[in-house]
Amino acid sequence: MKTLPLFGKRWVCVLLLLYLAIGFLPRAEAVPPNEIEKKARGALSRLFRHSRVAVENVDNAYAILVFPEAKKLALGIGVETATGVLFERTKARSFYNLTGFSFGLELGIQKFGYAIFFMNEDALDYLYDSRGFEIGSSPSLVIADGIFSHSASTTNKRPGILTFAFSQTGLMLDVGVHITKITECEPGD
Repeated sequence: MKTLPLFGKRWVCVLLLLYLAIGFLPRAEAVPPNEIEKKARGALSRLFRHSRVAVENVDNAYAILVFPEAKKLALGIGVETATGVLFERTKARSFYNLTGFSFGLELGIQKFGYAIFFMNEDALDYLYDSRGFEIGSSPSLVIADGIFSHSASTTNKRPGILTFAFSQTGLMLDVGVHITKITECEPGD
């Protein structure tokens, strides 16, 4: 039996990754704002059930940016995407897209919720002043449901900002460096 040369195996892996990315990443379809808001409120409820720190800080938060279903696909290089909503107190104020790229020892597919608590107006201003960029590292291991996750980034090391990754599912080994861009959008962008 003839085997594929090493170069051929790499192409098979690349094609498999592209095939998974097409099915994994969100489609360019219009999602109504109320549906995004509903999913974000549900994601916050899940976070509060599993994080005492989030519950203790929610009433003092000036604003909370929630991405209810972030998706990441990685094979040495990772791609991450999500759509979320910014709540000021309990009202939805604006919508955001999250796009991330990473590289390192990464392999797998993962879905998770991501929330950023801005504890005061100055902390929220950081989102605008940084133009939504975040750079950091994120070692994690996810098997079916989140087992281990830790991150250090320019956002979660700022005073007045708390970040939470939660409801992690999938299969992911991730020890790498990531660059994330959060931009305001109109639902359906």
